[in-house]
Amino acid sequence: MIAIIAQFAQMERSTLIERIKSGMNRAKNIEGKHCGRPKGSKIEKGKFLKKYRGVAEDLQAGISTRKVAKIHGVSVNTVLKVKKEISS
Repeated sequence: MIAIIAQFAQMERSTLIERIKSGMNRAKNIEGKHCGRPKGSKIEKGKFLKKYRGVAEDLQAGISTRKVAKIHGVSVNTVLKVKKEISS
């Protein structure tokens, strides 16, 4: 019984994915709409590090990721992005 219900759920999921993809293709090809991240919303490396200069300085000073996030009022993920940009 559970296997039958699982199979129905899998079929429903594949149908949903198919409908979403066809709708996105129609919007892109026929209506000319853009799907995804807005153009120009990604910041260049130099501007990104300039924006979070204090975060970069504290990371280089050896302060922990969570402490830096708390000090500067940014998310831990932002601090990790700055850390990644510094190391690359």
